[in-house]
Amino acid sequence: MFQNEKTLVKEITSPEGETEFQIRYIKEEGVGLATIRSGKNYLILDSLDYWFDCIQERYPPKRKCPCKNDYFRLRFSYTPRAGTEDFRSVSITSVCTSCGKERQIGEIDLKYSPTDHLFTQPLTFCPKPKIKYKLNSIHGYWDFEVFRDFLAFLEKHSPFTYGSFWTPENRWEILPVEKGALLPLLFEEKQRYFALYFSLQPIDTAAITSLQNLWRIGEIIQVNNPIHVCLAGGQKEYYSVECCCQYIEAGRVKAKSPAFCALVQGFLSYAQTKLQ
Repeated sequence: MFQNEKTLVKEITSPEGETEFQIRYIKEEGVGLATIRSGKNYLILDSLDYWFDCIQERYPPKRKCPCKNDYFRLRFSYTPRAGTEDFRSVSITSVCTSCGKERQIGEIDLKYSPTDHLFTQPLTFCPKPKIKYKLNSIHGYWDFEVFRDFLAFLEKHSPFTYGSFWTPENRWEILPVEKGALLPLLFEEKQRYFALYFSLQPIDTAAITSLQNLWRIGEIIQVNNPIHVCLAGGQKEYYSVECCCQYIEAGRVKAKSPAFCALVQGFLSYAQTKLQ
């Protein structure tokens, strides 16, 4: 058990003994890929859980030092959570192999346990870092009546409906919505929401730690809160819906259940004819 929060520093070495890496890092998500000179790829820390979801729309470029060099040494600084056997955060520093310039490229907060594996095995081999899976996303400017009818369609065909709503305690919370209550809640009570979730199975809301991309792994059709956009013809509402019938687990593409895929196909057929 850690008695204090004294930082532990680790210079990163690949299993092959190499210490120079090309780095692709997505700061907003805290995920990254390190490639050694021999060409092997390694995901850093717990990136395996998130990397493939993050790269579906854009593959991150290699980082470069101002001196134009693109190889770095890596240093991870682990801050313990006093009174536990876990780390509460990891800071990632790159050191240019040409000019020696140091830069902190990210800091990852750890809100789970255990975390000791991130120190003993900071890199995870990734033979195929560019795996893609099929996404079903629909975006567009829709009339109010079209959007309302669309929500009614999803509620009718989904046994379970949830919303991430803004609570009086000034935080987002995912709450179930009773059958038939969604439209009055949104359009009569004007309840604010971050996203709506339609599912064939109950969602374990207590296990959700982030509202981002729940639809990627879960069997969920996610309808995002519309964005108000000012155009030449006046203000418009920009709507977006996200879902997919495949997901990636441990570097492999897997299919979601046939029942959920049938729901998605029904949604797509509806969208083709109604969401114009």
